[in-house]
This record gives sequence, structure tokens and C-alpha cells, in this order.
Amino acid sequence: MKKLLLTLFLFAAVLYAQESTIERIKKLCYEEYDYEKVIQLSNELINNTELDDSTRIDLFFMRGISLYALGNENLARVNFENILKIRKTYTPDVRKVSPKILLIFNEVKAEFIRQNPMQATTPEDIAKIISLAAERESKIKNAAVKNIFIPGWGHFSKGSATKGMILGGLSTANLAAMVYFIFDTNNKQAVYLKETNKLFVESKYSSYNSAYKVRNSLILSYAALWVYSQIDLHFFSNSLPEAQLNETMNNQIKENTVSISISIPMN
Repeated sequence: MKKLLLTLFLFAAVLYAQESTIERIKKLCYEEYDYEKVIQLSNELINNTELDDSTRIDLFFMRGISLYALGNENLARVNFENILKIRKTYTPDVRKVSPKILLIFNEVKAEFIRQNPMQATTPEDIAKIISLAAERESKIKNAAVKNIFIPGWGHFSKGSATKGMILGGLSTANLAAMVYFIFDTNNKQAVYLKETNKLFVESKYSSYNSAYKVRNSLILSYAALWVYSQIDLHFFSNSLPEAQLNETMNNQIKENTVSISISIPMN
């Protein structure tokens, strides 16, 4: 009995120590940015066969982030690939990861799927793939709608923060100036039309004409900026790895659907 209790105590102590180490690694990676320490501590845990898949995935992902931050992108990619070997449908949380890390992970995922076509053996696998595709399609549609109202908002929504801020700032400033000069032109036109003193007619007309030209220039520039923003969002803001990933996943869904339908016995 004493040996059993001692064994249980030691097992609990080891398990608690592992959980404490994992939490420590998360803090080092996401809060303290001590990436060398992340690598050091994760080396002691990564080969532990008692770790569950979710914990192992977290470790590989934090190692990938740390290795990239330390300038070793190749090893970072290896760790991301190890994640896909465990769970081929894994997708990082976009709220916690930088766009650059997401881009690299998607490149690795696209290449992994190309070299290792996903053979979905259960309906759950297919459901996960369809869910990912639907989520991505929803984000694209939402970005398109946002960009119609404010040029650059769609880019920001899709993760192109820099381009979104530039286009959004320019379009907002242009729109504000355009609205101001629309009212200013209307006011100056009214003043000009009401002027009866010949000594002031020319100056009032000149003032109105200047405002009129500025207003038209701002309308044209806003229209050009709006059109450019829509074209850029729809045709030039999708990264090649992401597009490749979408195409591969969609093809695989069709292949798996066909394979499942063939396997149904015909009585």
C-alpha cells in the first residue's frame, strides 16, 4: 500500500512539474520574449511520450516562434511541419500570432499538403476541412464589404495592416476634405449668385471657381483611390501560399468525397 501511494505521489509530482514548466514556457514565449529559454526548456519536454497531442502542438508552435525570432527560419519550419504530422488540420489562433508567423505556417502547411495529400478517413476530418474553408470564405466576404464603405478597411481586416492603415488614412482624409469643399463650394456659389455689386462679382466668382475646382479634384481622387483599393483587395492582397492552400484543400475535399461515395456498397 505504501509503495502504491508513493508511486502515485511521484507520478502526481512529475505531472505537476511538467504542467508548471509548460506554463512557464508560455509566459517566456508570449510575455517575456525569452526565446532562448523557451528552446532550452522545451527540449526537455518535447520527446516525452506521455504528453497529449495538444500540449505537444503548443510546444512545437512556441519553438517555431522562438526559432524564427532567433533567426533560424528553417528550423522554425521544421517545428511547424511537426505540428501538421500530429494534426494535419491545425490552424493557429490569428489573434495571438503575428502575420509573418501565420504566413510562414501557411507556406509550410501548403507544402505539407502538397507532398502528403490528406486522406480523410473519418467524417470529422472532412468536416474540419470544410469548416476551415467556410471560415476563410466568410472572412474574404466580410473584408470585401468593409472595403466598399471605407477603402483600406478590408485590407486591415485581412491582415494587411500597413496597407490598410495607409489606404484608410488617405481615403478618410480625402473624404473629409471632399465633404468640406462640397459645402464650401455650395456656399460660395450661393454668395456669388446673390452678389449684385459689380465691384465684387469677379472676386466672388473667383472664390467660387477655386472651391469648385478643388471639390472636383477631391471627388476624382477619392473615386480613383476607391477603385484602386477594390482592385488591390480582390486581385493583389491574397498571398500565393494561402491561395495554394485553399486550392489544395478544396481539391482534397472533392477527392475524399468521391472516395467515400465509392466505398458505399451497392445492394
